[in-house]
Amino acid sequence: MNPRERVLTAMDLRIPDRVPFACGLSTGHILLNTDVSPVEYSFSNEGYIDGLTQIQEKYQFDMISVGVGRDPLWRNEIDRI
Repeated sequence: MNPRERVLTAMDLRIPDRVPFACGLSTGHILLNTDVSPVEYSFSNEGYIDGLTQIQEKYQFDMISVGVGRDPLWRNEIDRI
């Protein structure tokens, strides 16, 4: 079974080939173990999803847990650096 089939099987209350596995890792671990910029991970939906996807692929999790989205217009709020 692939991860999608495994999760759907379990959600249908049927028996998958093994228990689907997901793990929520710390932001620090994700930033240290991916090539995603900390700013992009923290403030953009694309960077956030890229970091989660890279970790999912690295550890072969069956699913990822996605938190609240980011404001796509966050760069407009920067006054100065």
